[in-house]
Amino acid sequence: MILPVDLQFRILLFGLAAGIITGLTFDIYKTITQDKNTNKFIFFIQDILFWILTALVIYNFLLYFNYAYISMYIYLYITFGGFLYFKIFRRSFRKVSSFINKILIKSIRIIFKDIWFILNLVIFKSRRKK
Repeated sequence: MILPVDLQFRILLFGLAAGIITGLTFDIYKTITQDKNTNKFIFFIQDILFWILTALVIYNFLLYFNYAYISMYIYLYITFGGFLYFKIFRRSFRKVSSFINKILIKSIRIIFKDIWFILNLVIFKSRRKK
């Protein structure tokens, strides 16, 4: 079956995008689950669930943009998109991710300290007066 050039270009473009999205979600998943003390069986189950969810997301992505046209070329484009992500965008994403994590942890710590200070003023001072 001969496909029009615009559809072939869309297949290429969205196949590469699907590979980049897969690489991005993989980095997010590894950032979230980097606990070394996790049981190996639980880690295995988490990995299986991650790849099932990723397959469903990629299939829906391709269904929406490419009418779920799946061929060997799609798999090659997704693989190449993942390779592009890991070679070009991964370092930048990790820098941004670590920066966001630092800000988030710092913000949570500050909010927790503020709440603890208010609780100390309100609750514990009222207990001392009685």
